[in-house]
Amino acid sequence: MAVIMDNCMKIVTYNLHGFNNGRSCFVDLCNDPSVGIIALQEHWLSPDRLHLLNEVHPDFSGCCISPMSYKWVNEIFRDRPYGGVGFLWRTKFSGTSISFKACSGRIIALLLELDSGSILNIVSVYFPCYVKSCEYKAALAECLSDIKRFCQTVMM
Repeated sequence: MAVIMDNCMKIVTYNLHGFNNGRSCFVDLCNDPSVGIIALQEHWLSPDRLHLLNEVHPDFSGCCISPMSYKWVNEIFRDRPYGGVGFLWRTKFSGTSISFKACSGRIIALLLELDSGSILNIVSVYFPCYVKSCEYKAALAECLSDIKRFCQTVMM
């Protein structure tokens, strides 16, 4: 179970705009003792480099996904890396009940059992950029349905 000091812990969200671009502010967040959980978007890491997020700070560990997994395996990769979501949490929570669910490379949910027995469900989403197209509408609908499914799973 997670023990939260003084019943207060910061949960922050941070769009890295690329692992290398956002690393210095990311380290600053990890150095803040009141920050317990960091939701990340746009780390731009390929599947073989996801381990780098767990190496940013010794007090944090986590999980993350890359939307490039399919392209990485099935196609020749040409452009710059893109997207990616994840969570990092203080390692002092590692003995607690922590689980996560992920899909589509755009959404990840973290479930943390608190010392009160309550379950905290945090969803981090990297929504698609607006474009007047069917692809945008489909990607947005997929994100929204995944959020709904993640929240319904916890409540049941």
